[in-house]
Amino acid sequence: MTSADTAPALDDLLPPGVLECFHIDGAWRLPQGSQHVAIANPATEAVIAQLPMGNAQDVDAAVAAARRAFVAYSAWPVAERVALLDRIHAGLLAHAERFARLL
Repeated sequence: MTSADTAPALDDLLPPGVLECFHIDGAWRLPQGSQHVAIANPATEAVIAQLPMGNAQDVDAAVAAARRAFVAYSAWPVAERVALLDRIHAGLLAHAERFARLL
């Protein structure tokens, strides 16, 4: 049996409902679009998830939020930005096994 045969479903690795939402402007929100795309396991070609596709409204909201965030973030002192990136890096390392299972 290969690891692809025993890999957990995405729903088992993520909080409930997160696959149906986008994280925009600091909050989880349902997409405005109604289309979904099938995500397949490349080893088995089995569909492992159906993910929402955003529409122009979703893109506009995400771009506007990113622009607002950049203005605030770019005003931070360099040391604070470095500290934030260090915390993100530490979080990625702490959850590396979970990310590996997702991928």
